[in-house]
Amino acid sequence: MSAEFQNNEEKIEINPRYVVSVNDARSYVTAAIAGLGVVQSPRFMVRDALERGELVEVLRNWHCESLALYIVYPQTRHLSNKVRVFVDWLARLVYNLRVSDQR
Repeated sequence: MSAEFQNNEEKIEINPRYVVSVNDARSYVTAAIAGLGVVQSPRFMVRDALERGELVEVLRNWHCESLALYIVYPQTRHLSNKVRVFVDWLARLVYNLRVSDQR
């Protein structure tokens, strides 16, 4: 799985070789903290580890394209109020995380 980064007009694609592969975000970050390699992660997932000095940011001036986040639920004529409130809450949460990362 490749990772693409951009620094102004310059773009690079990195095709890492890896020994450990996980499909869980916490395991991914925990593996990085344990020294098993470099990770590409949303800032909110690694913020605490960065602040504690457990992780070090590399490629600081390089950025990757934002990932899309989708909420999938069964199509019905009437969306339940619980689902609507949850979706609105999650949208605000993600927006606030993104705004705090840009500071």
